Amino acid sequence: MRIVIVLSALGAGGAERVVSLLCREWAQSGHEIALIAFDAADARSYHAFHPNIKTIHLGVDYRPSSRLSGAVRSLMRVIRLRRAVRREAPDVVVSFLTKINVLTLLACRGLDVPVIVCERNNPLRQDAHPLWWRLHERLRRGTLVLQTRASCAALAPHGRGATRIIPNPVQPGPDRANVDAHTIVAVGRLVPQKGFDILLRAFGRIADQHPDWSLTIWGDGPEKEELIRQRNALGLEGRVAFPGVSDRPGGWIESGSLFVLASRYEGFPNVLVEAMAAGFPVVSVDCPWGPGEIIEHGRDGLLVPSEDEGALANALAALVDDPAKRQRLGQMAACSVLRFSADRVVGQWNDLIESVATAKRSESVSIRPRFAKP
Repeated sequence: MRIVIVLSALGAGGAERVVSLLCREWAQSGHEIALIAFDAADARSYHAFHPNIKTIHLGVDYRPSSRLSGAVRSLMRVIRLRRAVRREAPDVVVSFLTKINVLTLLACRGLDVPVIVCERNNPLRQDAHPLWWRLHERLRRGTLVLQTRASCAALAPHGRGATRIIPNPVQPGPDRANVDAHTIVAVGRLVPQKGFDILLRAFGRIADQHPDWSLTIWGDGPEKEELIRQRNALGLEGRVAFPGVSDRPGGWIESGSLFVLASRYEGFPNVLVEAMAAGFPVVSVDCPWGPGEIIEHGRDGLLVPSEDEGALANALAALVDDPAKRQRLGQMAACSVLRFSADRVVGQWNDLIESVATAKRSESVSIRPRFAKP
């Protein structure tokens, strides 16, 4: 089949990681894949894509300076995307993330091609104008792919019919957690959603009692300077590092021995599953959504209430003080996330793609010309 995938850019995000893995599996299976992104033609791809993947950069990812320029940019995106989809003539289009889903649905109106839209975050909490989600609900046709049962339950009842729950796949790499590092690791974009301010305060509560432990927060984003100021105000200079984005996917893994997720909300935290696959003992807040469907508390990780820095500090201290428990949880985590293996998850995607394409072919065959003779 010919499959077109649409996403914003080819950076270091979780959706991009999932797309790179799906593209590789589909290309190896003989499908023709075209990947359409809105960034510039010379934009660097963080993830490695299969050489048979056709990449199309539409070059309309600039930042608007006014509402008008934002509207013009959106119109340009729709027009260029529609032209690209028509040229590729796919059997199915798959788009990722709320705004991109809306633009894709608009671009594909009247093209007689099935569109699968995928949500990767919590639309009830994410930092986006609510108009985008209302447009998403109004325009949506075909299948909506979500990652958790909780995200599906949050939909309005009339919107749950054509919904599939498919978790993100994990592909364990060669890197493994360094059990001797005495370093707590967190990873993510430096934005309020990820709760790194909560994590800094939690680490500050236990830092004096554990002087041989440090915290490394991997990632970049607009909150970096504010987080550095908070670190310094807590007296944690030399104990907390902000090295930026790792040079390669998963490059952060060998730097730590304990992983923590402190997010205020998620869709399905890829980095949590990656950490578990690498054998990290993990501590995670039970935020909406994802961690509660990934971790079984006390068996393959620890869950604490969302936005509770005291509970987070206590859980971190409990693992820092207990090497045997860290080892046990890390081993169980690596086994537990096998249910998210690429083979299993890509199999679910294959079933969905095939069913959508087959339904469209059947529909085309069954439609007869309005004035056809009997």
